[in-house]
Amino acid sequence: MATALTTALGILCVALTSSIQRYYASKIALQSASYQSPHFQMREPKHTSSTSIEPNEQIPLSLPLNADLSITMTLGSKPRRSTKKYRAVKRPDGIIVEHPRYRPAGTSQKPTRNPERNLVSLDHVGAQEKHTQGAGPNSMEHDLMGISMGMDISVRAVPVDAMGSDNYTRLGRGRGGYNEVVRELTPVHIMANGKMAVLDVLQQFSNINPLFFAIVGLALTACAIGALSYSHRVPKNAPPQVKDDLPVVGALGFWTRRWEWWSERRDQSKTGTFSFHAGPNMIVALSGDRGRQLFFESKDLGFTEGYAVLFGNSPKASRTITAEDNNLSFSAMFHRRLNFFLKNDQFRRKLPILISDTKQALEAIKNEPSGRTNPFESLYRIVFRLTIRMVGATEIADDPQMLEEVLKMFETIESSSTATSVLFPKLPSPALLKRNWAGAQLYMMIDKIIKKRAASDEKHDDALQYLLDQGDRAERVAQFVVGALFAGLLNSGINVAWVMSYLATSPEWLAKANDEVRSNAARYAKNPNAPLLQQLDDVPTEAWEAEFPVIDMCLRDSLRLNLLGTAFRRNISGKNIPTGNGDEVIPPGAFVTYAPGDIHYDPEIYPDPQKWDPARYMPDRAEDKKKAAHGFLGWGSGRHPCLGMRFAKLEQNIITAYFIATFDFKLEDESGNVLTVAPLVDPNWHSAHKPKELQFLRVTTKQV
Repeated sequence: MATALTTALGILCVALTSSIQRYYASKIALQSASYQSPHFQMREPKHTSSTSIEPNEQIPLSLPLNADLSITMTLGSKPRRSTKKYRAVKRPDGIIVEHPRYRPAGTSQKPTRNPERNLVSLDHVGAQEKHTQGAGPNSMEHDLMGISMGMDISVRAVPVDAMGSDNYTRLGRGRGGYNEVVRELTPVHIMANGKMAVLDVLQQFSNINPLFFAIVGLALTACAIGALSYSHRVPKNAPPQVKDDLPVVGALGFWTRRWEWWSERRDQSKTGTFSFHAGPNMIVALSGDRGRQLFFESKDLGFTEGYAVLFGNSPKASRTITAEDNNLSFSAMFHRRLNFFLKNDQFRRKLPILISDTKQALEAIKNEPSGRTNPFESLYRIVFRLTIRMVGATEIADDPQMLEEVLKMFETIESSSTATSVLFPKLPSPALLKRNWAGAQLYMMIDKIIKKRAASDEKHDDALQYLLDQGDRAERVAQFVVGALFAGLLNSGINVAWVMSYLATSPEWLAKANDEVRSNAARYAKNPNAPLLQQLDDVPTEAWEAEFPVIDMCLRDSLRLNLLGTAFRRNISGKNIPTGNGDEVIPPGAFVTYAPGDIHYDPEIYPDPQKWDPARYMPDRAEDKKKAAHGFLGWGSGRHPCLGMRFAKLEQNIITAYFIATFDFKLEDESGNVLTVAPLVDPNWHSAHKPKELQFLRVTTKQV
């Protein structure tokens, strides 16, 4: 591809140069046939008369003012000889044409090489001057054509009253032996068009052999492409580089159709591993059992450093990354804080308010006039509120308006993770500017809450209060909230809606889930005769986490289908890491990627992989455990399991159970047509996503 681009640019250079040369050569050829003495013609419009003027001969003043003044020059032999230049100068006693070597008597000043640059304007004055007063511009136009150097000079006659003076301009001895205006202009003057200088330069270039430009163009193009290609070369012992790894941008297919592109390149590689670039970042893709084990078990592959690329915050492309990376300081703080909020006592204290928030949202769905709800909006917002309740501020969770504002800020930040932000991390793209603005808004909101609490000595039993008690500033608090939302909302908020869509189109599994909800409610109900929703209120935290296996299997296969994109790591060891395929290694500082679809969409592991089938995880099948190590990645695996898994399961079970206990429901499209099969997931998305076509749950409140 680089060779083809170089050849194309070279051909373009030759074509452009040849066109310029032909243009100006033809312009000169039109004026030349054979070598003759230079002659000049003064002709009137319609060529009614003509007069030949010899050099330095005086032009009669009786010519009409609307005559065309045309200077022509014919060249035949000696084309390399310096072109002669002449010029017309008007004096009080008439108009004369001067030879370049002419110098006024009494001066020893030598002419300059480019005398035409000294000419500012020429005055046409004489006995006919008074006829110009009051004349229109059209009747006073003249053209002075300097053919010798391809100049195009326009001559304009200016009325006396427009100049404010009707006196002759005093002419002095000019540079290079030419007369020039030394004071203000008189009524009629000549103004050089700005394109004269450009054409003069181009005319000089047109005399150069086109081959010179072709060679220069080819050399520059080859150097540029070579430098860019070299910057995207991979070490010899790294996995093979893909063919579509373009200079500057890298492999565009990784962004436009990620799973299809990734699986195609995997199948094209003999070892299943390959190398490519995302902007300036070299990435090694691993696959298969051996690659998956290395990816999830190696201590030399940094989790935080790798995901900096996924979210568009590309770290500096240095060859060696150590544990002193600045990202680790926030990572360590984030892990410590999040682990505190996920302790058992925190769950027990927050469980009543989590259930209350869920029931309040379901009551709003019940009162919806249309009788249906978009689960990817309504249920998504329940997950968002519960997450803010656990890791954010009470003021935000209790205020619907503030809650909606924070959700918009988060979605703006999440949507800024584009290919542009990775390929050109320093480019102030619209997405980057929006992300920074959303981050600033979130910071200002949290800072305002902090100041209000400080002013009133308020104390709250929430995550914000704990962070403040630990000495965290508003900026760190905002960072923590955004990080926690990414961890707790990005997948959970989408998957709870997908689970409801799958259950609505699967009567078998909906019946099983309904039986599970009723049995658990009855088991822990303090009042066996109480309504089902009231009985669920008595289910303890431990039961919510461990005693809903049917709902867990429903969620598990939804995670398998919707865990899209690729996971990231980075080699922070400062040395080569063997891939297990011969001499192949992961170079120091290189990023590493693994696509969950490599295992989740493998028909040998999960038969009919595009189908939602919770029975895959029944003890008699156990497809996720019997055939491969790290066979299920929905909750992370190896050294980096999902930190928020317990809370995610808790809120998923609560929302699903209360929704099933409250409504009978079925899936519809936007037009109200009942769907018997849930829409397929697009595997090329970079993360869990809402379906392209809107879908709704038609709900009917159960009579208890």
